[in-house]
Amino acid sequence: MKKIITTFVLLVVMNTAYATEARIESMGSNSDFVKDDISVFVNPATCFEHGNMLVGALGQFSKINNNWQRSDEWFGGWAIYPMASGMKVALGATLNRTTETEKQLKQLDENNFFTVSVLDMDSTPAAVNRMRIYGNQRTDYLESVGEVDPVGKVYLFGGVEMGDNAFAVGLRYAGASNDSGAKDLSSVSIFGANFGFTGKMDQHLIEAGINVTNLGITRTSSVLKMNLDESYQSFKVLLRDYFTINDRLALVPVVTLDKINVLGIDNTDLGIGVGFNRVLHKGLTWAGFKYAYHTASFPDKIDDKSIYFFSSDNQV
Repeated sequence: MKKIITTFVLLVVMNTAYATEARIESMGSNSDFVKDDISVFVNPATCFEHGNMLVGALGQFSKINNNWQRSDEWFGGWAIYPMASGMKVALGATLNRTTETEKQLKQLDENNFFTVSVLDMDSTPAAVNRMRIYGNQRTDYLESVGEVDPVGKVYLFGGVEMGDNAFAVGLRYAGASNDSGAKDLSSVSIFGANFGFTGKMDQHLIEAGINVTNLGITRTSSVLKMNLDESYQSFKVLLRDYFTINDRLALVPVVTLDKINVLGIDNTDLGIGVGFNRVLHKGLTWAGFKYAYHTASFPDKIDDKSIYFFSSDNQV
């Protein structure tokens, strides 16, 4: 168990009014104190604050084997329909947008976090002979059992606005499988749901968003003698209030709680902060202070078996 206490202060000036992830990254990769359409993915009820929109990103270019490839591009949008009764209805969707769970899963794979001994995974005479010839070989557990990248990546949401209050619900899914036979299967699935609320009261705009995610991993390998079927749950809570001081300045207190479990790596972050944002000509400026309490725990072995990670003190 590791405990860390951190604080930070951010000050950013932007020249454009509203955008999505690129702007948030340029503003310190923190959207706690910024009213932006990116908030829809945490609290879908905030879509009513922005009206009808098309959103997306062109992704990023990476050089792989002397070839430039584009990845992580996504697109989507939502529409708001006014009803005769004065109520408004919103429907929206995005395609191919990578979730935080997918990003962390990919990062663990790229960093070879789950590095184990080949002998731990396969104790056949051939494996033992290889160990004698080449020494203590190591391999990435995720790659050895056939890691697959999630596809699909669909997010659908809908909501209603009645007077000064709005409610919305969203669902997301991403998954893939690699079936090479009855005894060789690799699959990953990510199911998520979120609920959002916004309410206006005098000078206050109160927002509450709750996200829940389930990561399912299945690994069956007759060669490596493995049968892994695990699921991991994560959730995120965001509470904040935009208190309007005047037509250009707003005070923003915020409370966040993130509990993310990916393959047994359990991180919990509790944050309390306050900031402000001020509207400028064709832009805005904002600053904020946030106290964050962080705890993390890491597994020693895979699926309670005798396969230890090399980062563990238990590894012989």
